[in-house]
Amino acid sequence: MPEGFGGINLIIGTAGDIENISIEARLDLTYGKMFAAATAKFQSDPENYAPAIEALVLGCLWLEAVSNRVLHQVLEKHVPTASSVLWRILARQRFLEKIQIISSFHPEVSQTSPNLGSNLGAVFQLRNKLVHFKEEETVIAERQSLDEFLKDFPGDYPDHPLIAHLRQPKIDPLVHCVQDGVHWLEAVYERVSPNAEKQAATESAQSASQDSPSERGQS
Repeated sequence: MPEGFGGINLIIGTAGDIENISIEARLDLTYGKMFAAATAKFQSDPENYAPAIEALVLGCLWLEAVSNRVLHQVLEKHVPTASSVLWRILARQRFLEKIQIISSFHPEVSQTSPNLGSNLGAVFQLRNKLVHFKEEETVIAERQSLDEFLKDFPGDYPDHPLIAHLRQPKIDPLVHCVQDGVHWLEAVYERVSPNAEKQAATESAQSASQDSPSERGQS
């Protein structure tokens, strides 16, 4: 299977036998690569805002996919007896509501990015305008004579506010916010992933071994 287009999980029993085999689409990895490619396109050609649309929409897909993976694992970690029921209820919630739920379980991570929620809200607001596009005219000048018009607009017109948000420098903070959001979610996942407890136990055992008198050559 091509890299970034899925994954396989093996559940190993106590006797060493494989008890369960499952596969995952892992579209979060795919969306992340597509987002990076679109970002590179518009940064190399800032006058072309089509790649910026791609980056923004793909960035939101990436965020939603990662948030679902993290929220599911957060529930498994903190409320294991009710995680499946809660996941069925929460899976259809909006992205920002999922972020609030995840944050409530791990406020220590949220403290590192206090404005992340509002910034992500601006990203999804622009994404919604693009996905559910409805034309809105913007008045750029009041009534004037033809001579005044030709003087004010000699052939170059200002961007519509929506298009302006898809060009640099306004698009750059939105792209960085997508990246910050994914990094924040991954930081939470590192705390709740099944490997986190195993790693903590290993580190604890290693630390205890290093501190033991026998390891230091003490009697």
